[in-house]
Amino acid sequence: MTKRRGAWKAADKYQKARAAIRSPMVAGREINTKKIAEAQGVSVDTVERAALAEQARADLLDELGIDPATLAPSAKAKLEAAKRAMTRQLQAELAARMRGLDEEVRQRVLAETKDYLAMLKQREAEAEKTIALYQEWLNNGAKIFTSDQFKLILMCLHPDGQRSAAKLTEAFRLFNSGKVPLTGER
Repeated sequence: MTKRRGAWKAADKYQKARAAIRSPMVAGREINTKKIAEAQGVSVDTVERAALAEQARADLLDELGIDPATLAPSAKAKLEAAKRAMTRQLQAELAARMRGLDEEVRQRVLAETKDYLAMLKQREAEAEKTIALYQEWLNNGAKIFTSDQFKLILMCLHPDGQRSAAKLTEAFRLFNSGKVPLTGER
């Protein structure tokens, strides 16, 4: 199994961060993750993960009553191999959890998107119905005035229009005949 070049660099930076945290942790000094991150050229998240791993290592060694300085080289190698195996296992669990979360988020986004698209399609259908009804009303509706009748009424209403008694009477008659279609009242 080969790792990508970037994965090797990330693993190397992570190991450097663990090494930088180990000595202050063993000495019991407080750890400033931000300063260590800046010094090692890694993210604060990487330093925090390294601190957790080192704390787990220290807790395990304390629980087992093992002092790493007193171990034989072969025991140190076995300990390091066990640490690497545990790290791989934890990273695999983390990756599986992250994949699960990614899938859950993807499913939620898809569900919300489907609901939103359904709502938009419903609104679009309602708008199309309204437009069709309006077009039908325009096409089938009886015209109230002819173009000439409308011009006559408009001329009589205009302040500069030439109003003879005959034109005013005709405009009044036309306008009054359009009362029902215009107002809906008799």
